[in-house]
Formats: sequence, structure tokens, C-alpha cells
Amino acid sequence: MKRYHRLIAAIITLLAVIVTSSASIRVDDLVFTRIAARDGLSDNEVLHLLQLHDGRMAVTTSGNVNIYNGGGFDYVHYVDSSMYSLADYDGAYHVYAGRDNRLWIKERHNMQCLDVNRMGYVNDLERMFMTMKPSGGRVNDLFLDRMSDIWLVDSAGLWDVERQRHLSLVKDSGNLQDLEVTGDTVMLFYSTGLVRGINRNTSATLFESRAYGDDIAGKFRGSSLVRYSPDGKIYQIRTNFGNSILLQFDPRTLSWREIMRTPYILHTLAVTPLGDILITSQGGLWHVARHSLSPRLIEEIKTPGGPIKADNFNTIFIDNHGGVWIGTYHSGLLYSHPLRFRMHSSEERPEMLPATFSFGERHGTALRINDTITDSRGWLWSATSDGLKVTRNTGDSVILYTENGLVNNNVKSLVEAADGTMWAGTAYGISSVRPESDGGFTVRSFDIYDGALSNEYIPQRARRLDNGFLVFQGQNGWTVFHPDSMSVEPDTFNPVFTRFTADNRRIDIHPGATVTLPFNDNNLSLDIASLNYARPMLTTFKVRILTDIDNDAPWTVYSASDDNGIVDRNGFMHLKFMNQPPGRYTVQVAAATDASTLDDAPVNSLQFVITPPWWLTRGAIIVYILVAIALIVASFAIYQHITRNRLKRKHREEMLLMRIHNLIERCDFYERGQADRAADNSRNPDQACTTQSNEEAEPAISPQDREFIAKAINLVEANIGVRGFSVKQLSEELCMERTGLYKKMTFLLDKSPSSFIRSIRLNHAAAMVEEGRLSMAEIADRTGFSSTSHMSRCFVEEYGCKPSEYAQRVAKSQQ
Repeated sequence: MKRYHRLIAAIITLLAVIVTSSASIRVDDLVFTRIAARDGLSDNEVLHLLQLHDGRMAVTTSGNVNIYNGGGFDYVHYVDSSMYSLADYDGAYHVYAGRDNRLWIKERHNMQCLDVNRMGYVNDLERMFMTMKPSGGRVNDLFLDRMSDIWLVDSAGLWDVERQRHLSLVKDSGNLQDLEVTGDTVMLFYSTGLVRGINRNTSATLFESRAYGDDIAGKFRGSSLVRYSPDGKIYQIRTNFGNSILLQFDPRTLSWREIMRTPYILHTLAVTPLGDILITSQGGLWHVARHSLSPRLIEEIKTPGGPIKADNFNTIFIDNHGGVWIGTYHSGLLYSHPLRFRMHSSEERPEMLPATFSFGERHGTALRINDTITDSRGWLWSATSDGLKVTRNTGDSVILYTENGLVNNNVKSLVEAADGTMWAGTAYGISSVRPESDGGFTVRSFDIYDGALSNEYIPQRARRLDNGFLVFQGQNGWTVFHPDSMSVEPDTFNPVFTRFTADNRRIDIHPGATVTLPFNDNNLSLDIASLNYARPMLTTFKVRILTDIDNDAPWTVYSASDDNGIVDRNGFMHLKFMNQPPGRYTVQVAAATDASTLDDAPVNSLQFVITPPWWLTRGAIIVYILVAIALIVASFAIYQHITRNRLKRKHREEMLLMRIHNLIERCDFYERGQADRAADNSRNPDQACTTQSNEEAEPAISPQDREFIAKAINLVEANIGVRGFSVKQLSEELCMERTGLYKKMTFLLDKSPSSFIRSIRLNHAAAMVEEGRLSMAEIADRTGFSSTSHMSRCFVEEYGCKPSEYAQRVAKSQQ
């Protein structure tokens, strides 16, 4: 019995190794899951599917073109106005994917081009063809080779868009239906079964080879589909009126080989990475082994809900990570991958279990503890209804939750694998926990897409068999697997920016384009798809945001096991930027199955710019600087002007005061001289003539003028407190006309009569201010000014400062 168990284990292990190899695909062993209209597909009738260059899947249905990113679909409605007539194409429905994410859709004399980046059809293909083929002319057919180079058929021949040259076509070879390129050899496949090889540079014919004779050429002239295999051979399906033939062509030997014929339509073929052939047909799914080329019909495939018939399959595609996609007529999409469903679950007790098998007795469970186990390290593991508790032999403990990577927090059963990894059955799925040397844990989770049961597992019902297999019993069945088959080879992905919103408003994003946003649209969210179709839960991202200030920011790593919710279990990363300041930003992101391989992953970028408000733009800042400079210059000029005027006024005041003081001194001197002469004459009359002669010798001013000035000063001072004392009254007191008074005063004093009166008043006011005994109102009243403000205004004009400022200066000078 033990030999039997070991033999079974060896066979299962061998099959697991074969299945987990991404290069080898055995469809019989794969379990497919359905993706249909209920999951967002526009409808369940799939016509064609392929993979875009950015990694997304393009699925054409009877109603729309659907773009799948692993978490949902975006689709574009058909637009009849975008149709372009192809005179030479009378084949079946066919879709090409260009390097620029354009889909070229052909169907019997018509063609459309869908720009996936902009999610819209190209309405003017004539103009687009003019950019590809400057010589102009109507395009009659279009092909894309395996390198996605575009070839156009026109009246002049075959136009090579990549190298911008025409190649000649032989007219009597039949209708050109397909082409493929290897090196500088272009292989042209015609409706007659002929393949002609021509030089890509010279158009010279290199070879011609026929698949069959003229006697059967008419049976398969309807349509053609060719696929290039890894070993350099080309496989071709030819169909016509319900008949099909599968051929192999070897470009090295120029030989054809017929693999099979069917009395029904062979739809689509896909070549596995190792060179096996998978073909969808009305009879089922055909598998052709690479070495024997013997066809084998697969009539049904496995799904979690049971087997389904393969005669409903229309198209098939193998993506660049080894995933198998099948498009059906009525059931939508089917998808599988060798990394999926590596656990074997069934409702029946596994046959490999011995008849005396039991899980053994478990002890030590308590309230909210479903299972306990002491591992080979001496650590105690406790499966609780809220997390997995690990108690090290040092006494410290830690609890692991879904935030740390567990598939579910309600842990039911535990078992240790031979390598020391702990496996936990939960209320939904199974998790593996491997302790690391740094004290942390590596947690991986497996769900129904890995083959785990859809319902919860039973507490304490887990065991490791002698052959290393692990067995878990659940509420609705059993799960058996070998831990070695669950390892995941490191892989990298090409993440795609799927959704960008600013303040909940969706923004269109295109590869290579920069998104420009106004300053008030600065609350942003960004969704990024890893395109990890096989194991989305095992997705790790690294991301960084570069700015003009920091163009070498460090990377931050996120995974679904983090407790921040940034990466979900569908392999999507959700980023949010709140109140982002104006500036230029570049978001860089990479994705892989493990953080250790992120450095090898391709990096995709998205650039966006948040413009500043107009008052913070560069132009506004320049205006601000210019205005500031102008204000500084103007302020300096005004300051200089005021300073010069102040100095001039001060000089004039000083000169006026000097002249007034001189005048007063002269008048005083004159009065004293008159008094002295009168006294001397009374004592000595003989000296009168001598004194008079001395006075006549003084040239400064005449006695009459001195007397006039003294009298004018006395009159003003006598009326100093009279507010109404004016030039008119002064002229009347001096018995002069106003004009005569004006002329005489301006001649003698260089001042008008009014200025003369005001200067004497201000001179008295300044003296009173210096004394500091009277208020400004009292000084104004005693010096004849109508108001304090009037006196202050005249004071400023005369002395360049207000009376109060004058008083402060006097006080400072006396300190």
C-alpha cells in the first residue's frame, strides 16, 4: 500500500511540475474560470481576442470592443461611419494589434481602426494612410506581421510602412491572404496555396512553394490564418465552405506538411511557448503535439463548476505570461493559467488517503481558539477566530491578520510542512506562513482560483502525509496538495494606469501624454492595474513620485498584505493625492510577484501638471518684481525731491531770518544813534556837523529808509494780536499807496508787504513757542492768526516744520 501511495505521489508531483512550468501548457489539466457579461463583458458572444502591447486584453464581441485590465472592462461601441472599404479582402473576421495600441479590425471588404489609447475609432483612415504612404492611392488590403509592422496593399504593390518602400506583387498568384516576415524575407501566402518569399529590400523573388496541387486548391481558398512558432516553422489554417485544413510550412527547407483536414470550420489557432498547437473548432478543441504533429481532440475542459463542452469555442489566445484565454459563442471568456488550481479539491474523500487515515487528537483548544500546534522550532501556533497567533519559544508573540497577508482572519486548522512552513485552513481559503531570519513572516494566500474549497475548513482537520502532501478537510469536501507545487516563480508585469480622477472628475490619460490640471483640481486619485491575471493576490508594487524639486525620490513598496488598502486582492493599486500643490509631477510604478524582483520589472510613468493660479504664475511674479522695483525707484525719487525742497526751504528761511535780524539790528542801531546824537548836540553843538558827516559816510541805508522800516515794524508789532490787520491798514498807517508800499518793501527787503507782516507774526510765534508757556491756540490768537491750523500751515511754509515739531527741536537743543 505504501508503494502505491508513493507511486501516486510521484505521479502527482511530476504532473504538478509539468503544469507549473509557464512554458508547458496541457489544457486537459487546466481548470478554467468564466468571465462573462455578469463580470462587465459587453456580451457573451466573443468573436476575437488578443493581447495589446501594454498587456491588456482586447476582446471583440458581437456588440462591442472590450478592453480588460484584470479587474474590469472598458468598451467602445461600434461606429459604422468609421468603416473603410478594402477591395481585396474577402476573408473572415480578423483583428490585428499594432504597437501603438491600435486595433485593426477586418471583415469581408471592410475595415475599422480603434485607437485604444483614446478609446475611439479613427474616422478618417484615408488621412491616416496618407501619413503612412505619402504617395497616396487607395489601400486595398492591410496586414500586420508578428513584429506588428504594417503592410498596405495598393495598386502599385505592397507598401512597407516601416521601411517606406514599395514591393512588387505577382498578379497571377491568386489573392494575397496573409504574410509573415523572418529577417529580410517576406513570405506572402496566396489563396492558391502558394507561398512566395521576396527580399524586403529589393523585391527579388527568393523562393516559391505550394502547399498542394491545383486539383484541391479551390477547396481551401476562402480564408487563411498563419501563426509563427518558436522553432521557426509556420502553421496555417485554410478554410472554405465548411472545409478546413491545417498545414505546417518550414521556411528553412521550403517544405509543407499537411497535419489534418476537417469537414467543419477550424476557427483560430494559438501556439504555446513550446510549440504545441491549440485550435478552436466546431468539433471541439484540438491539441497538436509539437514533435509528433498528431492531432488530439479535447471535447471538454474543466471548470470549478464541472466540465463544459469544447464545441462552443470560437477563438483562443495565449498571453505573454502563459495564460490561456478562450472565447466562446455563448458563455463569454474562459481563462486559466498553470499557476492556478494547483490544489486538488473535491467533495469525495481523496483516494490517496489510507483507509485508516485520521487527523489525530488535538489538545489545548480554548474559547475562540480553533486549533493549536507546536512546530519543529518549539513555537506555539494558535488558530483563533480572529487571526493566527504565533508564540516564540522566547515568550514573545505576534498575531497575523488579513492585513499581514492572511486570506481570512478566522483560522480553523494548522499543519506544518516538511520545510517548516506553517499552513492554515481558514473560513475562506488557505494561507502559508514562513518565518524569516529577520523575525518577520512571509505570508501567501490561496483561494478558490488556486483550487481551495469555496466554503470554510473544519477546525483541527489538517494533516501532513508521509509523502509530504497536505490534507485539509472542509465543510463541503477535501483539499489535497503538495507544498512544493505551490511555489511561485518570480515574474514581472507591465502595470497600466487605468483611471485618473481630479475632484471625482475622470480625466482622460494617454501613454506619453502629460495631463494638465488647474490649481483647484488638486484632489487626485489614480488606479493602476498590475495585469497579473493568474495570481493577482501575489502582486507587489513599487511607486515613487518625482517633482521638479525632488527628481530622485525613493521607491515605496506596497502589496496586498499591507494594512493600508493601497493594493487590493485584484492586483490593483489605488493612490490618492490630497491638496496637491502646483507643480510638475511624474508617477513611476513597477509591479512583480515578489519585492525581490521589482528591480527587474519595467517602469511605467504618468506625468501631470497642476498649474498655479494666475496670481502665482511666472508672468505675474515678473510683474510683481517690476512693480516693486518701480515703487522703490519712485520712493527714492520722491524722497530725494522732498529732501532737496526741505534743504532749499531751510536755506531760504535761514537767509530770511538773517535779513530780518540784520534789519532789526539796523533799526535798533539807528534809533540808538539818533538818541546819542541828540544828547551830544545838546551838550556840544559844534560836533553836530562832524557826526552828520560820519553818518553820511555810511553807505548801507538812508536814514529815511531806516525810519520807514522801523516804523513799519513798530506798526505790525503794535497790531500783532489784531487778526484783521492787513496790508491795506499798514499802507494807510504809513500814508502810502499799496502799490508804492509793495515796491518799496520788495526793493528794501525783497519781501512783499503781506510776507513782511506774516514773517513778523511768525517770528513772534516762534519766540512764544520757544518759551513754551502758551498753548498753540493762545499763540495763534496773540500773533493775529485766524486759527491754529492757519498758523501751523504758515509756520510749515516759513520754517519747514510744524510748531509742535519746532518746540520738540528746541527742547532737544536745550537738553
